[in-house]
Amino acid sequence: MTGNKYAPLAQHLRMVDAAKVTMTFADIEVLIGASLPPSAHNHAEWWAARTPRRSQDFAWLGVGWEVDKADRDRKLVTFRKIN
Repeated sequence: MTGNKYAPLAQHLRMVDAAKVTMTFADIEVLIGASLPPSAHNHAEWWAARTPRRSQDFAWLGVGWEVDKADRDRKLVTFRKIN
């Protein structure tokens, strides 16, 4: 995960002591120190990975979380522990 811009999100999720956590897109952007790409705002598929293929997928799937729901209108994403 070294060099992955989403590594700070993975580090954050590792420290969450709950089965679910909801974050705003802005929360994630603060963690990663950059804006989410337009595709995160415009396409549900950006959040829909079930296997890690892209750098953002590794950020949550690689540390045992999945996206439970991404509400692009409200700019919220809920992650759920999978193990």
